[in-house]
Amino acid sequence: MSSTLISDAELKARLQEELNAFKQEGIQGWDLYLKQQEIKKWLPTQDAQQIRWVERLIWKPKGRSDFRRLQPELVFVKSSYKIKVKNIWGEEVERDVPSNDPLELHWKILRKLVSTARDTGGGGMRTLKFLVRDKVSRKYLGVICISSDFMDLVGREKEIGWDKKQFQRPTGKLFGKLNHIAQGQAIVPTQPFGSAFNGVKLLALLCLSKEVADKWEEVYGQKLVAVTTTALWGNAKTYSSYDGLDPYWKRLKETSGNTPMKFTDDTYQLMKDWLKVRDPEKYVDLFEAKKADGSMLTRDSKSKSISTVMQKLGIPVKDQKSNAIRLAYMSLLYKNSAEFLRDEISESELEPAFQNTTEELVHFWRFGIRGDTTRKMTKADKRKLKEDNTWIVGGYDYTRNLASSAKARTDDLLRRAKDQQVPALIPTQGPAVEWYESLAQMTWDEAKERFLKQIAR
Repeated sequence: MSSTLISDAELKARLQEELNAFKQEGIQGWDLYLKQQEIKKWLPTQDAQQIRWVERLIWKPKGRSDFRRLQPELVFVKSSYKIKVKNIWGEEVERDVPSNDPLELHWKILRKLVSTARDTGGGGMRTLKFLVRDKVSRKYLGVICISSDFMDLVGREKEIGWDKKQFQRPTGKLFGKLNHIAQGQAIVPTQPFGSAFNGVKLLALLCLSKEVADKWEEVYGQKLVAVTTTALWGNAKTYSSYDGLDPYWKRLKETSGNTPMKFTDDTYQLMKDWLKVRDPEKYVDLFEAKKADGSMLTRDSKSKSISTVMQKLGIPVKDQKSNAIRLAYMSLLYKNSAEFLRDEISESELEPAFQNTTEELVHFWRFGIRGDTTRKMTKADKRKLKEDNTWIVGGYDYTRNLASSAKARTDDLLRRAKDQQVPALIPTQGPAVEWYESLAQMTWDEAKERFLKQIAR
């Protein structure tokens, strides 16, 4: 629908309708509804043979010990290339040309059909995409998207010790330091790798790898010193996939829930079209204006545009926010990352916080903090473990950490099978491993019945 064909009243009514649906379905139900709308719109535009090809490339285990033989690797996926061209005035400028690399298509298919969360793209932000695959079989274990960090994250500011006045955006003295922090925007394991082997924990660890940090510096010219992420759902009393990864990831204070409400793609497009006509100057600032280095002037243009439209339409402030509180996590890649981000030390003074080679991170994922052992941990073991790992600071939860490895997960599956007197099999079909392609043919009631109780990040 063209923006010239929808009135302010019609757009406001449409937004209110989706706001009411969100309240009725709840956060998990609304996210599933958004996912279904995304799949229904996207799937008919795709080549079915390509989807089947990618599906065959998903890694499938044959037994509980297969995690020992995996050799995970990160494969950088280039979405576009910059080429130099001359504009109509004869000036040399850079232009982005989309990549035809099949790995880019594979990344997109996996992101759409494996992740519970809707694919919102980079929103004009810095974005690095990686496929995670087994080096031996070349089968896919998941996808990662690293992007610009959140504009506001209360727990992050507290962890770093940022003074709000110094960080005042966009003119604050320390605002530029935000470019040294990234977020794990999408951390999505394939199935059953995720459910059977704590696959999401491996991908979360790989977000902190030297390969990712080096690529960030190579592409954007700034050293990466910290990474954040949020769990899709949860609160302070829940346990998420990112817990139990001490000392690599630390849980922060949960988010405030002040992010704007999420609308369907069609409705959001109407909002953009409406804003382009009603306030073209604001539209240019949000979606077209660029800095001298070619990057977008506005970070997180989607959230800002949604807030702008709702404000202009007179939607009450209390209805503009999602109130969806999420668990937040942060990893400081250097012992003194916080001091660097507070502008107290120089880049040359940074000291690594841990070994972040892929080999080290994969080993931690396989066996956890104790290493490869089948013996039950004694009190003496715990004391020695704490003495041997002095880099662990306070509040260390051995129970959660010991349950976070691939080995711990498979051991747990075995224990449950013994308790239920059933074979300890890795699921290879059914809701635990199914992806979201089937959503396109389902009614909303069928989708809720089949997926709502199964969905997990």
